[in-house]
Amino acid sequence: SLSRKHFKNIFILQPSSSSKTRLPSTSVLLVSGTIYQNGKPTTTTASMRKSGSKDFLLLSDQICSSMQFAFARSTAVTRAWRSCKATHAGLDNADTEVKLDTQTLLLYNMNPRTSTFRDFFKTELKNYSPTNYYYYFGKISKISNFAKQVNNSAWLTMLSVMVYAVLSQMVQNS
Repeated sequence: SLSRKHFKNIFILQPSSSSKTRLPSTSVLLVSGTIYQNGKPTTTTASMRKSGSKDFLLLSDQICSSMQFAFARSTAVTRAWRSCKATHAGLDNADTEVKLDTQTLLLYNMNPRTSTFRDFFKTELKNYSPTNYYYYFGKISKISNFAKQVNNSAWLTMLSVMVYAVLSQMVQNS
């Protein structure tokens, strides 16, 4: 909730002490790693590295399917999983974007913005290797949160606090 403050006929909205900062409804994890196939590092073809190509999409589908299968024992991640796609493919590595439902994770006491969750995510991926010919991440080089995923309520709160701070400084200086 928001409370009102009055400065010389200007009303400012600011967060009240009872308001809680909400996480965005969708959490985005950026996962980068070395591409493996059949238990060994592998290299991609030129067409696999071309974003949008049929081979790139196949690589994306296989890496994402492998990642999703890695969490088959985790009810929380399985239920929270929304989407996955490769965003880049290099000679032997790839970057992916995984979207998870934040509220579902929180129901299972998992906060996707914490290093504990990222460590759990990394461990599950490292411990998984498919038995078929699928591409997967054999080594994880980085897992990070996508910082730009912020909901409107959070933006309003941040904007209100910034405006309040600026106007407070102006009042003190006058």
